[in-house]
Amino acid sequence: MEPSLIHILSALVWATLLGLMGWRTSLWGPTPGERRLFSGLFFLKLLVGIGVWAVYTFYYTDPATADIYRFFHDSEIVYSLLFEKPGVYLNIVTGIGGGDELLPYYDLMNNWYKSFDDGFINENRTLIRANALLLPLTGGSYFGNLVLFSFLGVWAQRYLLSSLGKGFTFSFLPAFVLLNLWPSELFWTSALMKEPLLMGGMALCVGAAVRLRARFSFPHGALFLAGMLLTLFSKFYVGIALLFPLLVYFSSPKKSTAGQLVFSYLALGIVLLGLLHYAGQWFPAYDIPGVIAAKKQAFANVAEATGAGSAFYIPPMEPTVWGMMQLAPQGLVNALFRPFPQDASGVMEWAAVLENMLFAGLMLFLLFQFRKKNKNLNLCLTLLFFSLLVLVLGGITVNISGALMRYKMPVLPYLSFALFLASKYAEEIPKPSFSDTE
Repeated sequence: MEPSLIHILSALVWATLLGLMGWRTSLWGPTPGERRLFSGLFFLKLLVGIGVWAVYTFYYTDPATADIYRFFHDSEIVYSLLFEKPGVYLNIVTGIGGGDELLPYYDLMNNWYKSFDDGFINENRTLIRANALLLPLTGGSYFGNLVLFSFLGVWAQRYLLSSLGKGFTFSFLPAFVLLNLWPSELFWTSALMKEPLLMGGMALCVGAAVRLRARFSFPHGALFLAGMLLTLFSKFYVGIALLFPLLVYFSSPKKSTAGQLVFSYLALGIVLLGLLHYAGQWFPAYDIPGVIAAKKQAFANVAEATGAGSAFYIPPMEPTVWGMMQLAPQGLVNALFRPFPQDASGVMEWAAVLENMLFAGLMLFLLFQFRKKNKNLNLCLTLLFFSLLVLVLGGITVNISGALMRYKMPVLPYLSFALFLASKYAEEIPKPSFSDTE
């Protein structure tokens, strides 16, 4: 898909306006240093987004299998209805009303229905609707939508860091790097895919949670709700994995000892195992181990049918909690470290290998700098619990390294930041001065 001149102009206008707004106002921060960092991140995402577009336009040339095109083309179908049948457009974008008369329009799209329906939220529709909602603002421009996605994502990251700066002692620059500049994170969040919505929603959730724990306010409560809904509707299992530890984060007394906090999160793990075991008995449609086993088999079938070169073997899984627990250690290793160097063959896989090596080195370094008396322990455990849960779920389900890299991406920023907060380096460098509106 090669953009027209009018679409390029639309993107340039939006990038200029939003870039100036971020710089001229306090949106990117009250200090010139912060404004430079977040303005740089905004334009870096746009450059990477152009690179991602080029990769999927000139290297991977099949638009039917490229996520940046699949969902955008479906959103163009919805957008075209705005002029022909505006009522139908509003029905589809909002999900309100319509009924069976919308079925012919759904059938025009290739991705409205998921190939594997797990019975939960259909995240494909979130991305289609989000693009269709923004297309009237950008004149139907792919790159215009990319600018808006990038802007909202950077604003969410700024909100997260400003929230953390109010309640925690840490060096701003390392936190900024760890939360924003992992190569896979930059790649996947700089395109019209689900990841920009997912990471923006997560940033709003965590940022609002920190502020709400300090003091409740309706604006931050609304941002927490909006962030959680966006996360759930972008990647349902990631939203659930984040919600449960955040509940413990909220409910733990502020003067809890380290032992009490550790016990609380261990208890949460036991509760979740119990819910997984009994949910299928109470509500057969929500047999989570069965759904995971079925999805695992679906990935194995795809790997076999397509001859995926990055496929690897995962033993069969019994569709029970015990079956999941048996595969959990291998799943964690898979998610953290695959593809292994001996398995890498393409540019993308070698990039993933290098990122894995960087993360492994950073993880070992920070673990040896662990600080016993940690004022940030509650948040550290929240992010650690979330990260391990997502990694295990991805590692026991996905047997294709290329796909697993994408499943791991939401974890890297938060797991590395949690390890940083737990280290002595988080407090050795003076805390930055944040002045942000409550």
